Amino acid sequence: MIYSLKVFARYPRVREIVVAVNKGNAEGIRKLIRIYRIKKIAALVLGGKERQDSVGNCLKALDKRDGLVLIHDAARPFIDEGIISRVIAAAEKSGAAVPGMPVKNTIKEVYLIPKHNTLSVKRTIKRDNLWEIQTPQAFRHDLIRKAYARFADLAVTDEAMLIERMGKKVTVVEGGAYNIKITTPQDLIIAQSLCRRFERQPI
Repeated sequence: MIYSLKVFARYPRVREIVVAVNKGNAEGIRKLIRIYRIKKIAALVLGGKERQDSVGNCLKALDKRDGLVLIHDAARPFIDEGIISRVIAAAEKSGAAVPGMPVKNTIKEVYLIPKHNTLSVKRTIKRDNLWEIQTPQAFRHDLIRKAYARFADLAVTDEAMLIERMGKKVTVVEGGAYNIKITTPQDLIIAQSLCRRFERQPI
């Protein structure tokens, strides 16, 4: 989280930062923010059961002025200013933008054969138009608030899905090859290697 917060805090166009926490880590995160002197923190708010609950609580704490909202996963610590600039520029034109990278691996849809408890290939999906979507995602403030008002109970894996459900277009811009999401112990090993590459001190 601190890696990401540092990037957002020094980005000139970011006015305020709201961080979603839980009861178990709130004090630890507050302490780290003080230790690393992270600026622009407007509030720490309690998250919810699901992702959209946490983001919804953060939206309520934001400044009500017009502008853009950037939503980011702390599990992606290697963002850079280039990615932020690209999503902001695209969202200013279209109202909604996400970063991503073309899928490199072969993607197959599979199904379970209960009798043998094995997976089998149903089809190979053409990957030409498939992109792996990242964060931060940028949205016009009023648009993302309207999306949450309409689809607050919809289970989603990212906020762009809410905009899509409204029938609005979401622009895709180039993300970053190093903008990985840390979800497994193996991802953490890769992240530690990237820390050495970028000469970052592991926190």
